[in-house]
Formats: sequence, C-alpha cells, structure tokens
Amino acid sequence: MKNLQKAAMILALAACPAAAQNAQAPAAKPAKSAPHAKKRATSAGGPAAAASLQTDDQKALYVLGARLGDNISELGLSASELSLVTRGLDDAAMGRNLLVDPSLYSAQLQAFARKRLAAHVSVQKKEDHPFYEKAKARAQKTKGGQVLPSGVLYIPIAKGKGKKPLETDRVTVDYEGKLADGKVFDSSYKRGTPATFPLKGVIPCWTQGVQLMRPGGEAELVCPPAAAYGDQGRPPTIPGGATLDFKVKLIRVAK
Repeated sequence: MKNLQKAAMILALAACPAAAQNAQAPAAKPAKSAPHAKKRATSAGGPAAAASLQTDDQKALYVLGARLGDNISELGLSASELSLVTRGLDDAAMGRNLLVDPSLYSAQLQAFARKRLAAHVSVQKKEDHPFYEKAKARAQKTKGGQVLPSGVLYIPIAKGKGKKPLETDRVTVDYEGKLADGKVFDSSYKRGTPATFPLKGVIPCWTQGVQLMRPGGEAELVCPPAAAYGDQGRPPTIPGGATLDFKVKLIRVAK
C-alpha cells in the first residue's frame, strides 16, 4: 500500500503538513513498544522548555520535529527505538558516515513499518468497536435510522425538505467530524465556511449517507473504516482503521 511505503520513508515527509488538517470535505479513498499511542503525552520540558523557544527560527525548527513525530507516531516507537531514529537523523543531517547503508535496508524498513502499522490498525479497530456498536443500537432505535449494507450508520437529527441529492450532484454542507473518542478533527463550523463538493468525490460513507438527506436536514453519519479512510487513514489527523462520527447539515443541492 502507498501509505506503508510512505511510512517506511517518513523522514522525507517531515516538513509537509498533513493534508487532512486543511480538508474542506472528507476526501475520497485514496508496547511500550506499544503499537498504538492515541493519547498525547505532556511535554517533558513544560513551560520552561517552551520559553526556551525565543526566535521564529527556533519555533520553526521545533515544528519540523513535531511534524516528523506526528508522521511516525503510528509506528508506536518505544523510547529506545526513537533514540535510534534520532541517532540516524543526527548522523545524516551532520554528514557523518552512516552506520548502515540506507539503500540496503529499504525492504526491511518497509516490512517494519508494515508490521507496526498493522498492529496499530488492529488496536484502533478494537478500541473503536464499542462506540460503533452503541451508535448502531441508536440507529436501530431512531425513527428513520438505517444500518446500510456497507456498515454506515445513518441517524437522522432533523428533517429537511425537497429532493434528495443524487450521487452525480454537488452538495453544500456544514459538518463536524470526530474520532470515536470524541476528538474533533475537522469542522466547517470552525472554519466559518460551508463545504461544497461533488457527492461522488468523497468517502463512501458520505456518498451513501448524504443521499438519504434532504436540504435543510441534519443527520449523524457513523463511518466504519472500510467506508471512510480504511487501514491507511490520513495520518496524523485520522489514524488508520479509525471509525469516524460526522454531524452533517445539508444546505443545498446543485446539479
């Protein structure tokens, strides 16, 4: 998978911001050495360390490191493993002779990333399962609620009027997207601008769920990973294997 290859060569991506953070609508698919570390630890340096970042250059370099850390977070590296990454980064950046020839270890690096990401996805799905099951029970009890064949949960909140959109239509919506733990990862409300997009150009969960709505209506869409971003996710914002929870208000439909 492209994401596994990207994770295996993630150092090259450290300076690139996550695409998901700037998304205007859900895009189409594209222990410990613990394999999963969802909760972000408090910085060991605390306020004193933050105060040491006095210049814009210092802050920019810190952000470079933070982005690199975000990009490799799903590998679930232990402190000792991370120290090896730091050592390799330091040696390469300073032009020292490397202890290992990178060209000889591409396959091993990809295999390592594949194993760690698979473990991360497995844990993510297990952690999100109770949320999905509770949402499924709500969908089954709510009038007009549906459990679609894909596993997508459609839970109406407010009725709309007019014709339902077709897959070939463009729609304008306001929405908020959360992970199963309640963390908001995207919101048109926070941006202050509704999103407009072709309905067939987004994740299957939206393509299927929004077609059940009418303009002015609002619904909750719970998206299992297979109908969202799959095992690859959109790191660092959306973990691989994540179940997503959207509140969507359909504003208008255009051909």
